[in-house]
Amino acid sequence: MLNPLPLQTYLGILAMSLSSSQKAMRSLRQELPDLNPGLKEEWKLLQKKLLQKDPKELELELQKQITEKLAGYLAAIPIFCFELHKYKRAEENVPIVWREGSSCLYHYNRLRTGDLRLEKDLSSLKTKAPYPVLIIPSLINRHYILDLEEGNSFVKYLAGSGVDTYLAAWGEPLENELDFKADDYVARIGKMIDVIYNKTGQKIILTGYCMGGLLSLASVMEKSDKIKSIAFLATPWDFHSGDFPRFRLNNAQLKHAKTIIGSYNKIPASFIQALFYYIHAHLIGHKFEIYPLINTQTHSRQDFLAVENWVNDGISMTKAVAKECFIGWVNDNNVAKLKWKIKGKPVSPKIISHLPTFFAIPQKDSIVPPSCAMPLADYFKDCTIIKPSAGHVGMVVGTSAKLQTWEPFLAWVKKL
Repeated sequence: MLNPLPLQTYLGILAMSLSSSQKAMRSLRQELPDLNPGLKEEWKLLQKKLLQKDPKELELELQKQITEKLAGYLAAIPIFCFELHKYKRAEENVPIVWREGSSCLYHYNRLRTGDLRLEKDLSSLKTKAPYPVLIIPSLINRHYILDLEEGNSFVKYLAGSGVDTYLAAWGEPLENELDFKADDYVARIGKMIDVIYNKTGQKIILTGYCMGGLLSLASVMEKSDKIKSIAFLATPWDFHSGDFPRFRLNNAQLKHAKTIIGSYNKIPASFIQALFYYIHAHLIGHKFEIYPLINTQTHSRQDFLAVENWVNDGISMTKAVAKECFIGWVNDNNVAKLKWKIKGKPVSPKIISHLPTFFAIPQKDSIVPPSCAMPLADYFKDCTIIKPSAGHVGMVVGTSAKLQTWEPFLAWVKKL
């Protein structure tokens, strides 16, 4: 699965990160006019320690550490790539109840254990949940992070616990979908809501993961009569919060960014993945540092490879959606300013503030930091908030995901 482009990206970012360490150390010994105000005290303490050391000795020690780290990366990369290439995800055996273009809707209506003799219909479970759950994943990642493997599947856990569970899936945009805007994907969520409502006769618990939460919020604007409640799992809101990694674009840079987006037929998944890694360069080094150490009962290489397979199996983004997300959401922060529009109408949580809501805000999330997600919760009156000690992905598939996310979510669903 790891094709040459991500590998080249990994190596390029690692080299950039390591080589920039020397320049960063020299800068830390001087004044930093553009330093984040929140880091000023930490910088002063570090600067004090640096000024007590001989500059030449520091340079030699830093170079030694860079060499050691690079050697470790180069030793781990071939093993990692070879084993990732061998990894094969099991084929899905879940019924599709609706499909349109590259989008479809999976229905997890049975407890699937891998043993047909043990499978049970939901109707046989005494603790069946009263309302169906529809989960909307991010547009740029495959749905199966929520159904990663047997024994590590959020949606199968819900289905096995008596919840009539539906999972949306986005595919690579087709030729006739290349002009799609967020409006078009929101419209498809609306169709999924109609399918489930007509099938069950029940209002729906709409659940969005990451940017799927924002699309879900927009969908409720027109379908509120069919929605029982809404859940947000690591959903971004305030892109100008102090912890969110901002792109500070001036007018010239903004014009250039729009030109780059416009030059693509669709924005390749590898480009989007590389963008995230450039923002969080340390994650690549960490990946190769811990991989050789993974082989315990709670952290298996199989689990790690399953997630990495998903990471490298992204979905391209139409240029209209890319412009909405990277320019409108991130740079202009029009979501938190209530200026993001779907079908010409501002998307505002004020309209549905009466609905019961559930928020999962992971405390170690570097993609959607807590300060970015939390302000959305302030709009809702009946709000349940959990704060898993996990990251953006670990929240749904990590070793503590069942205890910290799955079980609290299930408890909330069954109380509605």
